[in-house]
Amino acid sequence: MDDIVEPPSPSQDDSAPGEATPRTDSDIQIEELSIPWPAILRGLNGVAVATRAADGEVERIAQAITTAMSAQRSSTLNLDHRALNDDDTALSLRNWHAHIMATTLEENLRHRANLAIAMAFLCQSERQNFRIHAADLDFVWSLVREALMSTSITYTLSRSAQGFLAVPLWSLLEDGNIDELFRLHVWLPDGKRGIADLAIHAHQPFAQSWILAGEGRDHTYEVQSAGTSTATHAEFGIAWSDSSGKESGKTYQTHQKSSTVVNTGKLVRVIPRTSELHSRNMTYTIPAGVFHRSDVAPDALHVTLFFFDSYRGFQQIAPVLGPVGGEPYTQQRDPAGMTPAALAKMVESVRAWETLYGQGLQHAQKAEWEEALRAHRSALHICKSTLDIPNAPHYRHAVLGKVGQIYRMLGRYNLASETLEDALREMPLNKQRVESTGELAVVYRHMSRLEDSKRACEDEYNTAKHLNLEREMCRAIGNLGMVNYQLFLPTQDTALLNVAMDQLTERVERARQLKAAAITQLSDPDLKAQLTALASQWEAIGLARLSLCFTEKGDIDKAINIALEALNVTYTQGDTTKIAFSKFFYGRAMLLGGRIEEALAQFNPPNTCTPAIALCKEPSDEHREYIREMIKAGADLELRDEQGYSALDCAVYSGDTATQKVIEEGLRLKFTREAEEKLEQQRYEAILRKGYRELFQDKLRPVLLRAGSGPGLEQLRDVYANTLAKENEKRRIFDGLKFVHYTDFLRYGKLPRSSDRFTHQITSGSDGNGGAEFIIFFSYRWIAKDPGSQSVGDSPDDIHNTQYRRMIRAVDEFLKLHPNVDREKLCIWIDFACVDQDHQQPGVAALPMNLAQCNAMISLIDDKYYERSWCCVEVMMVQTLRKAYGIHLWYEHVIDPVGGREFLRDGPRDLEINMAQKKVTYEADRPKLLFLERQTRLLS
Repeated sequence: MDDIVEPPSPSQDDSAPGEATPRTDSDIQIEELSIPWPAILRGLNGVAVATRAADGEVERIAQAITTAMSAQRSSTLNLDHRALNDDDTALSLRNWHAHIMATTLEENLRHRANLAIAMAFLCQSERQNFRIHAADLDFVWSLVREALMSTSITYTLSRSAQGFLAVPLWSLLEDGNIDELFRLHVWLPDGKRGIADLAIHAHQPFAQSWILAGEGRDHTYEVQSAGTSTATHAEFGIAWSDSSGKESGKTYQTHQKSSTVVNTGKLVRVIPRTSELHSRNMTYTIPAGVFHRSDVAPDALHVTLFFFDSYRGFQQIAPVLGPVGGEPYTQQRDPAGMTPAALAKMVESVRAWETLYGQGLQHAQKAEWEEALRAHRSALHICKSTLDIPNAPHYRHAVLGKVGQIYRMLGRYNLASETLEDALREMPLNKQRVESTGELAVVYRHMSRLEDSKRACEDEYNTAKHLNLEREMCRAIGNLGMVNYQLFLPTQDTALLNVAMDQLTERVERARQLKAAAITQLSDPDLKAQLTALASQWEAIGLARLSLCFTEKGDIDKAINIALEALNVTYTQGDTTKIAFSKFFYGRAMLLGGRIEEALAQFNPPNTCTPAIALCKEPSDEHREYIREMIKAGADLELRDEQGYSALDCAVYSGDTATQKVIEEGLRLKFTREAEEKLEQQRYEAILRKGYRELFQDKLRPVLLRAGSGPGLEQLRDVYANTLAKENEKRRIFDGLKFVHYTDFLRYGKLPRSSDRFTHQITSGSDGNGGAEFIIFFSYRWIAKDPGSQSVGDSPDDIHNTQYRRMIRAVDEFLKLHPNVDREKLCIWIDFACVDQDHQQPGVAALPMNLAQCNAMISLIDDKYYERSWCCVEVMMVQTLRKAYGIHLWYEHVIDPVGGREFLRDGPRDLEINMAQKKVTYEADRPKLLFLERQTRLLS
């Protein structure tokens, strides 16, 4: 398994009072926000100032809206009037919009009205601390976009000293200061980002920003007065000139021609505090007077709606910070020919691209690769089909990187390498380049171009280090470790192995640090979850690959423990493909440690993605070798995942004929092996049937038929033991009758195992019975396999010895019913002791004949007893014996579920049993049970 799509970069620090405070719409409000009419009127006045409306236009708009409201109120139109029932002047955003659209206002007035309600909605949500839904912000933007696209309004567009283009949408001033101001802020991907030395600044009013597109990082600072020896900056005062060029001093101007900052000589020391990344549909606040700066990548577009609101705070002194000896600087507000309409088209194109790109990322995170590919191809089409998207190569490169990654996940390595190489040809030195280089390194590794992969990994790591990209360094060092491990394999150069282990260890440590930072520092729950999941994934991959290194070192126990640790980390993510990869590494470590059954349990999980399926999704020489190892161990290639796909389906889909051939060879081997095993099983069963007919029909049945008038079962035991003693072939196939003295059973305190040396066997000769005058056969469930039950070793009983204690109580009840049976000469037959647990076949084959030699059977029944196949086949045997010969006893030991009373009762004579419907703990036992069912018919 290799690294996959990572989420958007999270913020680095949590916020505290007095800092820029991030917010998201992750907690969606169910109720709608009501906007009062006075807020709409105030908004109309603000929009009129910002858009230079003519005198009287506010009154005309207000009159038209109130007229439309009255008309709507009296009409039969089925509009939502829930708010009107209580307060005729408070409506939702969409209801206000419906009233505006019902007016006969001219285009320019209708757009101004829509701007007013849109900004009023944001204003009220900010003041009421109401977290708006993303769909509401989309609707707000649609109103702003339509207004900006209109040629009926002349907007002011200016270049800010911070590098963005600003369009005032609502402006109310008081005493020369900002009272309320809404602006659209657009950072174009043109590399213009203002003067870095003058980036840190404070605002007089409280501010809130809603992100419409792109990503931007906001940094906040603590600023202290300082002397010349400790000062890092000086405070600069700011003054504006209006659109005519007239100087206005410190009086703020909505429509500006320039702004000038002048060094006041006051020295300060700046201490970084927080850093938060903000992306689409997020919002954050900046309290009045808090120093901050915004960072936006020079090649990407970033758009916000920014609201200055003195209602929530105002501080008169809000300087810009600059160099200690800095000279005055004037920022001309010239937008260099850009228009608001052109900006609106750019923003809309990027938002459409982001929607499709985001859908692709979401599908990729769920391993829905085909759906992800479709979404990314649609995003790529936007880059090629429209002239409105700014810096199209930037967005094209981003998509190509993800398309290449998806092709890699689908096993289409040639397409992946071509796509990524195409993207890298023109890509500048940035985070995108690091990610795409890392993805190409993984593709090269799967194509066995290990030297190319190593060079790409080194490029990825060095560039990430140069750009101080911690997450990308984590990914790169892990990829480099994987390549060095693979380079070690053909050369067995231990220096390469040691380097690989160091690099993979660094990967794990970096991933854990990233995860810890996400948990402790991030405030946004979605970003915290995304980065935590990503770091966990990288940690698991590093651990899994380290397990391979430890196996090469010969430290199998360490390899098993680390692989298990990786699997446990992967379980927290829920991705079945990732879990399957981790199961492979854990299973492989156990396989090399000789724990074959445990390894196969990892290789063959039912009804989910198996390791073989996962490896076929990412075909490579390395993975093909792993598949061969699993096939040799007995991996089931016919298993299918949740979508019904098999390993062969995935191999064919990837187009990798070499992997397809490996799977087909494995299936052919399995089918051949199964045919041979089936033939061998049928041959074995035929030999068994011959042995049954010769032993039972010729030897035992005549004794059973006269048992009622003769020595009975003692003679039957002698005949069986003598026959086995004389005939080697039958002695090899069938086990002798074994038993445990009841006195030994009592003394041991738990169910004895066949290897505990309490078992005796009836042998030929006059003294061959070993003191076994009366033998009770116990039929019972192996309760150690019940959910929640605990056991020691392979014991069928639980740690409380529940079945053992019940057997003792059942014997006590039996002896009360049969006082003529001598307790001292009583023996019992239990499978755990009387069938060799390390070589079960002869004991299982002899089960019907051994039961026939026992005097009685006691069934420890409960609500699940008759569901179990082994219990039912034993019941079928004793039923057949009782009906045919009439000398065997069968009791059910019953525990009253209400009163708890225990007693023996005669077993039912006409119980109907369908063995095909019964449950087995191990499905591999079912053929044995169905065979025993057939052999039971021979007992009659």
